Amino acid sequence: MRQFFRAACAAAAVVMLAACGDSTGPWLATDPGSLSFAFRGALQGWFSARGGAGPLSPPTAEYAEALRRPGYLAIEAGNPLPRERMSAVRLTAYFDPAVGAYPVCSPSFPVAGPCLDLRILMTLDTGAGPREYAFVLPASGSVTIEELSRGRVRGTFSARTQDLLTRESIEVTQGRFDVPIRDL
Repeated sequence: MRQFFRAACAAAAVVMLAACGDSTGPWLATDPGSLSFAFRGALQGWFSARGGAGPLSPPTAEYAEALRRPGYLAIEAGNPLPRERMSAVRLTAYFDPAVGAYPVCSPSFPVAGPCLDLRILMTLDTGAGPREYAFVLPASGSVTIEELSRGRVRGTFSARTQDLLTRESIEVTQGRFDVPIRDL
C-alpha cells in the first residue's frame, strides 16, 4: 500500500509540473521566438535569431524571447558568431506596454512619455577580424507592438542610430519580433 501511495504521489507531481511548465516556459520545444532586422549605413548586414530562452542557454546558443514582470518588458535575442562572440539586441519597456506604437529612446536620447530603450551589440568581421559595434545612440525610431497576450508579443521596429565608439550612422530597418513571454 505504501509503494502504491508513493507511486501515485510521484505521478501526480509529474503531471502538475508538466502542466505548469518550468521557469523557462512550456513553449521552448514547440514554439520558438524570432527577431530579425536589417542595418545599413557605415555598416550593412542582417541580424536574425530564432530560439528559446536566452539566460538559461549556453552562451553559444541562439535565442529570442521576452522577459516580463510588473512594470517591465524586455524583448531580446542573441545569435552566436564564430569564436563564441555574441550579437544581441534588446528592446526594453520600463512600464507595462499595450498594443500600440512607441518611440525608441535611450539614456542618451530621452523622450517624453513611454518609450522602448533600444540596445544592439553586433560582432562583425569586417575583413580585419571580429570587431564589436554597439548601436545604442538612437536619434529616432519606433516600436509597434501588434500583439501582446499572456504568452507572446509580436511587432515591428526601426531606428536611426550611431555606433557608440565611432559615431558612425546606422539605420535599422525591417525589424520584426514574434517571441514567447517568460514571466520573471
